[in-house]
Amino acid sequence: MPFDPIVLAFLLIGGLILYGIWTTAQPSWPIKIVVRRRRVVSIRGLPEARVGRVVEFLEEDVAPESRLVIQAAHAQSGRLMTKVSGAVDEGTRQRIRNFMHAEL
Repeated sequence: MPFDPIVLAFLLIGGLILYGIWTTAQPSWPIKIVVRRRRVVSIRGLPEARVGRVVEFLEEDVAPESRLVIQAAHAQSGRLMTKVSGAVDEGTRQRIRNFMHAEL
């Protein structure tokens, strides 16, 4: 059963509008740090002056055994938003958030 071209056009436009709303609602994470087996393996978007302290904190103080991904972004209000994913407990997540807030 073929659809009328007008119905297809409306469905396509509606899908594009929903996609646009969804992508703008998702936060953009310009700062991303990946740690594996107690080593920082990737850093993106972090100011060069902060890299040394962040690497030292993550490798010596946190030192996760498994993969850990830290993402951060500044909201329009200036507040730092952080997202920590990986096999770490809530206390460690909070320590990482506190450190990131203090450093950035």
